[in-house]
Amino acid sequence: MTLTADRILATPPHKATELLPDAKDLRRALVKLAARWHPDSCTDPRASDVFAHILSMRDRARGGSKPTTAAGVGFRTAEGRGFRLSPLSRTPVDQGEVLLCQNSLMTRFEAGCIDLAEAELAAAARFRFADDKMRSQMAPFIPKIIKKLDLDDGGAIVAARRDPEEILLSDMLNRSGPMPSVHAAWLCSGLMNIAAWLGYCELVHGAIGLETILVDPAKHSVRLAAGWGFASPVGTRPTALPGRTLDLLPRLAIKEEVVDRRTDLELVRQTVREALGDPRGSAGPISALPAPISGWLSLPPAASAAEDYAAWQRALEAGWGKRRFVDYPVRAADVYPSQVV
Repeated sequence: MTLTADRILATPPHKATELLPDAKDLRRALVKLAARWHPDSCTDPRASDVFAHILSMRDRARGGSKPTTAAGVGFRTAEGRGFRLSPLSRTPVDQGEVLLCQNSLMTRFEAGCIDLAEAELAAAARFRFADDKMRSQMAPFIPKIIKKLDLDDGGAIVAARRDPEEILLSDMLNRSGPMPSVHAAWLCSGLMNIAAWLGYCELVHGAIGLETILVDPAKHSVRLAAGWGFASPVGTRPTALPGRTLDLLPRLAIKEEVVDRRTDLELVRQTVREALGDPRGSAGPISALPAPISGWLSLPPAASAAEDYAAWQRALEAGWGKRRFVDYPVRAADVYPSQVV
């Protein structure tokens, strides 16, 4: 079947295998497909939309979790001590991989990304709280770093605590498909609460995405648990950024460009669009939302996180009325059948 713009745009990012069923290496095939649709060389009027949609497919193919064997995976510390992990899922990311384990979320940094491992560990030093009340309120939303282990290959593992019912967002979507649209409310509200706090800290995370977020659907909780090695103070030039961020905000690839508060606000919108299965915000799921919600998700963010959060709250009330709890019937045991509860 010819891969027309209509055919590509009608295929949800998590179903890329249906678009390229014969591909032996799905991600490589998607990269080649994206090259054919690059707006600099493709004359189709929808080239930009198709190109962005293929990139979302590529990111989902890269981020798909891998099953693990009963024997787990072995590592050796820089001191020569061997140990094994039995992760419930393994997800490739730019800096290495994310391993979701029974009681922790671990990021394995490759040797060439060791500076990001150090930055991940040091990020907590930039966390700011107005008082103990704010510290307590933000505790469920931010990582609880346990330790860093240096590996014999020059890389490192940084471990953060994971509550038993928390699910890596990419794992949940790979298991159950896009979120029903009404659940954009709690996912986006949780992320915007984090973004508003980051604004208070004068900090840009820079890597908000499906592979850095833990969710507990039963509680509607959202934790930005990983990717902190990419964080930078507002107004500075980041040392590194994930490919997904640069795809979304290509201006940040320019040498003189710096991150600002809108960086994370754009990433929040993109993450919610991806979670709903509509990364471009131009197809069914987003357009079917109430106009105030779809408008907020599609328009550029406000200059400040606090202002943008307030606009989101107004859109929520205008679109869906007073807050109500809608159960999302996915649990950690559904996504990770081997988890011991």
